[in-house]
Amino acid sequence: WETVQGRIARPHATSHHLRSVPPRRWLRYVAGALVAGVVFGVGVWGMLTEGNDSSMASSSRIYATGIAERATVRLPDGSTVQLAPQSRLVYSEDHEGHRQSTLDGMAAFNVVHAQRQQFQVTADNVLATVLGTEFVVQHYAADSAVSVAVVSGKVQARTLVGNPVTLIPGDRVRIADSSA
Repeated sequence: WETVQGRIARPHATSHHLRSVPPRRWLRYVAGALVAGVVFGVGVWGMLTEGNDSSMASSSRIYATGIAERATVRLPDGSTVQLAPQSRLVYSEDHEGHRQSTLDGMAAFNVVHAQRQQFQVTADNVLATVLGTEFVVQHYAADSAVSVAVVSGKVQARTLVGNPVTLIPGDRVRIADSSA
C-alpha cells in the first residue's frame, strides 16, 4: 500500500508514458468538427433542395398514371384534374397561394377560381396561366408541340420567353418546341 501511495505522490513517475494535449488544441479539434458538420449539413440541404424555387412550398404532390390507366384527382385547392394514360403532374403552391403544376402527358383541368391566386401549368417550354376555367393541356415527351384547348373560361398560353395568347371556349393552340 505504501508503494502505491508513494507512486501517487510522485506525479513525474508515470507522466513520461502519457502525452497531454494543451487545452487549446482540443478546442481547435472541436471547432473543426463543428465547422465540418455545418458544411456537410448545408451541402446535403442544398442537394435536396436543388432546382426548387425558394418561394414554392417545401413539398409537392405528384400524380401519375401508367399505360392504359386514367385517374381523376382532387388537388388541395379543390380543383380537379383528369390525367390521361402515361401522364405525370407535379403540383405545388407558394406561400401566397399561387398554384403551379408541371405536366408531362395529357390532363383536363377544372380549376377552382381563387381571387389573386394564379393557377399555372408548365408543359415543356409552354406556360398556361388560368384565368378561371376548364381546359386541356397535352404534351408527351415524344411530342414536338404543346396543345392547349379551352372548354370554359379563359386561359393565357405562351412560351416561357414569348408573348401570351388568350384563349376562350372552343379555342385551341398548338405551340411548337422552339428548342428542337
